[in-house]
Amino acid sequence: MFRPSTNTSSHGRGLSANNRANGCARLSKRKNREGVGIRMRMDSAPKHDGDLQNLSPRKYGALTNIEGINYSRLPSGEQQQKEDWRTFRARLVSANSRVVSGQKQKPRNFNSAEWAHEIKNIEEGCVLVATEELKNRPLLSEVVILVLQWPVNSSACKLIVLNKMFPYDISSMDLVDPMLRNLRLPAFMGGPAMGGLGFGSKFHVLTREKGVAGFESILPGLYVGNIGVALQSAMSSDVAMRLYLGEVELEKRHLTAQVQAFGWWKIVACSRDAIFSTIFNTAQMWRHINDLLAT
Repeated sequence: MFRPSTNTSSHGRGLSANNRANGCARLSKRKNREGVGIRMRMDSAPKHDGDLQNLSPRKYGALTNIEGINYSRLPSGEQQQKEDWRTFRARLVSANSRVVSGQKQKPRNFNSAEWAHEIKNIEEGCVLVATEELKNRPLLSEVVILVLQWPVNSSACKLIVLNKMFPYDISSMDLVDPMLRNLRLPAFMGGPAMGGLGFGSKFHVLTREKGVAGFESILPGLYVGNIGVALQSAMSSDVAMRLYLGEVELEKRHLTAQVQAFGWWKIVACSRDAIFSTIFNTAQMWRHINDLLAT
């Protein structure tokens, strides 16, 4: 009888093939990991605004492998915990940006109280700054618009114009809510949409004061109210507030087309003080934000 052959060359070749396959898989995984690490080091700035939004202060440790960031200019310790994510993002953008000064490039200066930088995607609390494409349109020239609502599950958005004074004396106007006539606040033209109930049925009041009844945060340090409780607070409070009559209601796709196809707007994230400053006149807001973008 023939005994089973002890030659396991065929079986050995099978094991060798498996080993080679496993080895290739491990090598591929290692290369993928190395490739990710290389890409992280090469990409000194996130490519999408969504990436920036994920860079919360709780993730500072994950940034230490990314080259190109000047960490000496970033906050540390207790300041990191207090800084909101928009300011943190602005600080990262500033640390990775340079401006031309004379014949040289230098890092951007960063003021944690007053800053502005462009972003790629519209988000709640950002502003739309009119470009030179709108300079021949009187109603839109040098306009700054605040995005109040940009809901994920809706095709519509809501905005208000920030820097166009209301052309009439509201104390003598027939407004839907008579309380509006009694407000001693600077009045602005928030937009053409006044509501179906009559003129002035849609309004918004902005303030920098935290904790005022009827107001909700639209971005860190800026609060908006649009209900009767907010009006009562505005009447009884001596803090700085601004009244905006009307609003802008648009399809999100139409606004996106205005940005991408027509170049009408810059999408800008900016600090509370760049929107609601007591230092400069509101009519100067458009120029002031553009100056912040350039410095």
